[in-house]
Amino acid sequence: MKKIDPEKSIVLVTHEISQTGAPILLCKIAKSIKKRGYYVVVLSLRSKPITKEYRECCDEIYIVDKIDNYSGKVMRYTGHDPSPRQKRALEAMAVKLEKRGFKYMLINSIASGMCVPVFKKHGFRLVSLVHEMKGACTFFNAEKLIKDMAKLSDVIVFPAEPARRDFESFCGKIEARTEISPQGFYCSYPERTDREKARKALCKKLGVPKDTVFMAGVGIVHFLKGTDIFPLLAKATEDIKNLHFIWLGSVVNEEFNAYMTAMAERLNVKDRIHFTGFIKNEAAYKRTLCACRAFLLTSREDTFPSVLIEAAACRVPIISFAGSGGAESFLADDRGYLVPYMDIDAFSEKVRELASETKTDAVTDKAFEYVKEEFDFEKYTDKLLSYLFEKKGE
Repeated sequence: MKKIDPEKSIVLVTHEISQTGAPILLCKIAKSIKKRGYYVVVLSLRSKPITKEYRECCDEIYIVDKIDNYSGKVMRYTGHDPSPRQKRALEAMAVKLEKRGFKYMLINSIASGMCVPVFKKHGFRLVSLVHEMKGACTFFNAEKLIKDMAKLSDVIVFPAEPARRDFESFCGKIEARTEISPQGFYCSYPERTDREKARKALCKKLGVPKDTVFMAGVGIVHFLKGTDIFPLLAKATEDIKNLHFIWLGSVVNEEFNAYMTAMAERLNVKDRIHFTGFIKNEAAYKRTLCACRAFLLTSREDTFPSVLIEAAACRVPIISFAGSGGAESFLADDRGYLVPYMDIDAFSEKVRELASETKTDAVTDKAFEYVKEEFDFEKYTDKLLSYLFEKKGE
């Protein structure tokens, strides 16, 4: 086993390795940390295929439910205590890493919170990143995980104030130090795109009329992301014959997807809604975003989605529900468009307005400059490292 320098080595914990928000962010953090010369170990709680990106961004990867030949059911991310076998697996991992000299750990999301008491017992300094809000925490019965995290973490990083308020509603006073720090922009900035050319190319790819105008949604196809709001918006704007809606993201819940598809069929709008799946190629993803008239952030709750930053970096105007999370502060000061929470009529009216409005540069320029000034990913990584390696008395 390779000998490590404890002061240049970090363990990163993810609940799973997948093409979804939090695991993608952790992969980008790992890449940024590794290029600074740190030895990076990734600990994943759930068995899923290890992606090429993860293999390239870290030195070692461990899957907890495979440790000690454990091959039972995958871990459930609930507030209940881990099973005895899961506890043994985590304990074995903690002992192994402690013996090798590891003592710094970044825990990515409440869903990874079952690691907190185990690794704290072994003397690790813990920095926890919180990406969940109240609805998700309630659904996953995460109260115990939150209380452990609030008490035993050294630092907890929230991407926006609404996330901290929701977290506190489960645990009361947070004993750990807290910081508000939204993640940076980890993609490359797109060059000025010929938006009309990109739109026509997308029309050809999807086999729709040449005058089609697109509205984009991005993220996993999920209730929390509000994917099911797309059929409602399509119905409310059905008189605009050339207006189509395109969702960029993977299906993670087949039951939800089936109900949503059936709803689109009943509303007679299925032909105007397109699903691309996850677009792995960054350039193709950005071209698709740039081909759209607006980005519709339909999330019922979202702490601070990276797709919000990505759309702004692509100079695509953004519409979001006020009160849904970090988008409200991001879009303040005329950097985008906010409508009352879950007001579908108001949202559809703003969609209708932007469907025929091409002069949005004043808004998109403000959002773009905001990203450039406030969302440097390397500075975000620097902050995380400072929280991890902070010396006593600082």
